Amino acid sequence: MAAWIENSVFAKLCTFENSIFISIVNFSGSIFFEFCYFSGANFSGSSNFSNTTFKRAISFEKATFETTPPNFHEATLHSDTNWLDTNWPPPPTNRSDAADHVRNYQRLKQIMDNLKKHEDELRFFSREMRAQRTADGGWTSPRGLLNGLYSLTSNYGRKIALPLAWMAFLIWAAFAALVWTQECPLDAQKLCADSASWHPLGIGKSLGLAITSAISFLPLKKDIFGDIHASLSTTAHVIMSVEAILCFALLFLAGLGLRNRFRMK
Repeated sequence: MAAWIENSVFAKLCTFENSIFISIVNFSGSIFFEFCYFSGANFSGSSNFSNTTFKRAISFEKATFETTPPNFHEATLHSDTNWLDTNWPPPPTNRSDAADHVRNYQRLKQIMDNLKKHEDELRFFSREMRAQRTADGGWTSPRGLLNGLYSLTSNYGRKIALPLAWMAFLIWAAFAALVWTQECPLDAQKLCADSASWHPLGIGKSLGLAITSAISFLPLKKDIFGDIHASLSTTAHVIMSVEAILCFALLFLAGLGLRNRFRMK
């Protein structure tokens, strides 16, 4: 059943620890003057804390929101707000529910930003973006596709190692492609030998070109491989160009992860 506790005043310490809210719970417009604990509470339905004021610390440690994130629009939270090990609902599957998730996560992100709680802000941002992907139409829409790629390559700017791992994979893929494009078939050895456009790279130089293409903003490729660069096939140039663009984007995401990790503005 629903619990309507709106416009209430809690003058003393209140605790809802390990409470089970089976349906809608509404605390909108309430004021909490002392500590309030929702630790371990379970919210099966929607939870409305809009226009609520928390004068002292509040804890949602190990609380569970099963279906939708809480609504804190126009609410005022204390700087000592605890979200440790809070369990959040899975990303919605339909666009209407996703839009509600986006709005609630956006407000939580904004509150955490105002309270200078950087890690919580990033967590709510990533959950907002996951919901936004569904609201945008998922992988079938251009925005949803970009959103999904942002998640896969850096977990929305929260990971440093993930984009570097993708970059290592791209270097390996480009290396393999370069070896393959420069390899001459056995039945065409004479034709290759007589052709001025074919230039055998070998494993070492293919790997070197793949690595230097990944960091193309440095002049290493021209300095080290200037003697063979002009003789590469068009396919090889395309491979290195695509690799350079993708690796530049991944380096940017790794830098974004470093910025977020060390809380640089």
